[in-house]
Amino acid sequence: MKTATQNTLCDITGQKTGIVVMDKQVMAVNWYEESPDGGVPVMSPVGTPVSITAEGGIQVLSEERVEDIRRALPGRIVSEGKNDEGIHQIKAEDMEIKYDEFHQIPALWGFDLQKGACPTRGANGDATPTGGTVYRIRCGEHEAAVIAPDGWE
Repeated sequence: MKTATQNTLCDITGQKTGIVVMDKQVMAVNWYEESPDGGVPVMSPVGTPVSITAEGGIQVLSEERVEDIRRALPGRIVSEGKNDEGIHQIKAEDMEIKYDEFHQIPALWGFDLQKGACPTRGANGDATPTGGTVYRIRCGEHEAAVIAPDGWE
């Protein structure tokens, strides 16, 4: 398989933000700010994003346009009811959300947790699928899926 080497995730995706998936670990992150050195954001032992880099940069293994980026995630978000303020209490099934400052991952399933993400809903009230591009990348020994959702910065 032929791979292309790019400098940064911004170069690859044309965006500053998106989702990084490594196995079942998911991060909604601003890679422009978290990886200014051109690396790939991962979680540090203290729970904040840090950048990993490799000689040779980031290799794009594949690129696929999808109509619903939730299908590129390893699991889903489900409701466990609402609290006294009417805010959904949610849980992730089959994925571990390692970083999501504005609760953008739950918003993909239509949950507004009042942290800045704005879920979109159709006329029937169901979450509207978000399209985007899924890149399979390699950075040194690390492989990940990088998702560039439509409408994100």
